[in-house]
Amino acid sequence: MATEEGILDFVLPVILYIGSIFARSVDSTPLAEAAAEAMKAGWDSPAGFVPNPYFIQALMLYSIAVYWCDEPERGREFLDEAINGAFILGMHQRDFAEQNGNGDPVLEESWRRTWWQMHVTDVHIAGSTHTFQGLSVKLPITTDLPCEEQCYETGLIPLPASLKNYDIREFSDMEFSSFAHLIGFTQGISRVLATRRHNNPADIKLTCANADTMMTAWCSLLPAPKRRLLRDDGSVDELLFKAKILMYTYIVDLHRQLSTLYASGIEPISKCAPTPPAASNKTIKEDAHIHTAKVLFAIEKFNSLLTLPIRFSTQTPFIVCMIANMTIAHLSACRYVYREPRLSLERDKIRLKMGVLKMLGEFWVAGKREYATLGTIAREILALKEEEIHIPKRTPILPLESLDYNFQDFDPNWAYETFGNGNGQFSFDIPVGPLV
Repeated sequence: MATEEGILDFVLPVILYIGSIFARSVDSTPLAEAAAEAMKAGWDSPAGFVPNPYFIQALMLYSIAVYWCDEPERGREFLDEAINGAFILGMHQRDFAEQNGNGDPVLEESWRRTWWQMHVTDVHIAGSTHTFQGLSVKLPITTDLPCEEQCYETGLIPLPASLKNYDIREFSDMEFSSFAHLIGFTQGISRVLATRRHNNPADIKLTCANADTMMTAWCSLLPAPKRRLLRDDGSVDELLFKAKILMYTYIVDLHRQLSTLYASGIEPISKCAPTPPAASNKTIKEDAHIHTAKVLFAIEKFNSLLTLPIRFSTQTPFIVCMIANMTIAHLSACRYVYREPRLSLERDKIRLKMGVLKMLGEFWVAGKREYATLGTIAREILALKEEEIHIPKRTPILPLESLDYNFQDFDPNWAYETFGNGNGQFSFDIPVGPLV
């Protein structure tokens, strides 16, 4: 009964609210209020009361929705509350899942995933705000690693691997899930960036070198089937997609400081942009060409990820800041590096990133904010004139049959999410995993 009450009282209102963000035919306002009331009820427990695990699960999901609905400070506070509650419960410890799983392997796996999604979210927010040290790493973590998605979905849960197993994977043939590899990357980059210091060229170089080592090792130890994001059946490994897109973002974030892709004074108007260096990186000469090449490589790889057959509207909203930062760096490259005819091709790739960001902005307020902000930044960096970016208020509509795109194998459904189905006007049957 306690389990059912926890789901109904806390998890369900949050899931309905998140679902309403994606369903255009549903007014999110009353569901947002219901979710907020549910969270308030969880907080109003008497002092010393051990929090309900389902409340912690719901609060973690709610914090993400609040954060990307353009309330980052409030969202961060909610996540910190969830992490502190998880520490009280012992979610970060191996025994928690078994002790609270009621003998159900699927429920045990759900608790492991709850902790690890909370940890990954914490590190992602720390990265998005360029603080680099999340709250969830303050205590040792012994929670076992999650299994593969298909195992979780079918209920056939294998014996879980441990974090210690993963940390010695270079000496064994043990296989790990894609979620485990995402966790491994997240922990690795978190360790590297924990000692990062801004505005110290020697420290920045060391951090770049350590990050390069960590990321190259992580990639080289991926088993052959997981080096390809696109599976044989045409589906994309969503968790490794997140890890790769995160990796390329960090490459740009770190190496741009030492490159010739100079920072503009207008960049800080983006809430996603890192703090610009105190001194212009125009004074940096040594190895600048190497760091520039690494940034351009990461930008190119990032763009290739955006052309994979995935639904961006259900991707983690954390890619909003990743796209924003990559676009700013790409704009700098268009100003300082590329020349025609390459320049026109690179501008198309910027349009790709802006298009994905615009799509995300239809669901997340922060995405809409960054889309507008990047327009202002682009006008400054590229010195665009107003007439060059003017969009007519009315555009003639051509009948579809008159257009011949010759996209023989193009399926628009992978690029744009729809929530209609044959069972009703809309569906809330969406995964909450993509939020993180």
